[in-house]
Amino acid sequence: MKPARSGIALIEVIMALMIGTALVFIGIYEIERYKYLRDMEKGINTMNILYRDLRVLESKAKDVDGDGYYEPLKETSTEEIPNTVSVQKNDLWGNPIKYCTWDLGRKNTVDPDYSDNNQPPPVSGLTIRLISAGSNGVFDTNCDDTEKQEDDLVVDGYQDETKLVALG
Repeated sequence: MKPARSGIALIEVIMALMIGTALVFIGIYEIERYKYLRDMEKGINTMNILYRDLRVLESKAKDVDGDGYYEPLKETSTEEIPNTVSVQKNDLWGNPIKYCTWDLGRKNTVDPDYSDNNQPPPVSGLTIRLISAGSNGVFDTNCDDTEKQEDDLVVDGYQDETKLVALG
């Protein structure tokens, strides 16, 4: 009778190991799923921040040089939103939001607080671009890219809407 009992015990140990392994895999799956959903939520909320920031920045645009084009406030030397603007300057991963501007008319030489980037934008009519580095924290998208790269989040503002928002 003793051999039969040890056979049952071995089966019980194997079953317990199988159940334990399954529970570990389920736990790992749930942790990864939670991380994915958390990043998705941060991404959605960061897009809301970018759109809100865009509207504030567009509302501050002015035709400072009288050429008919509304220049946005100039970005800092590190391509960030100026401290004089009261908006959220970091995404929800804690990374600074990259801020790019273009001056579509003649080069602004009138007011140094407003964009004087007279280079053609990557997309016709583009005046403002806000970029979040996304969950990986690396800026894969540059100001001059025609479309977003990797996991970056990008919001663009065009001259027509900038002018409308600025005019109120």
